[in-house]
Amino acid sequence: MASITFKNSWIILKANASVVTMDLGFTNATELKNDETVTSAVSGSSTKAVATFKNNNPPPKTYSVTQEVTFPDGAHVTITGGGPNDNIIEGTDTRGNRAVWAVLGK
Repeated sequence: MASITFKNSWIILKANASVVTMDLGFTNATELKNDETVTSAVSGSSTKAVATFKNNNPPPKTYSVTQEVTFPDGAHVTITGGGPNDNIIEGTDTRGNRAVWAVLGK
């Protein structure tokens, strides 16, 4: 299964404005709040991302990894996309590394 690996990463969630939280599926990254940066560096691997929207409307949407990457130790990773009409979420760092989660079949 494809995965995206974070090593002592600082995650900055800048998702679509309708996203309240995002779950990347590993410890300390299960309820990332939109427009915020994690309060401490996190490490783990993500095989999917789940976006939760305001007022749970629409219901949460699941994205699977389609482009793997291992972010370097200490990377500042900005996550974007993930709106109700978006089929991808991207994670990028300042070194040009890029990860992609997508709605499969879209």
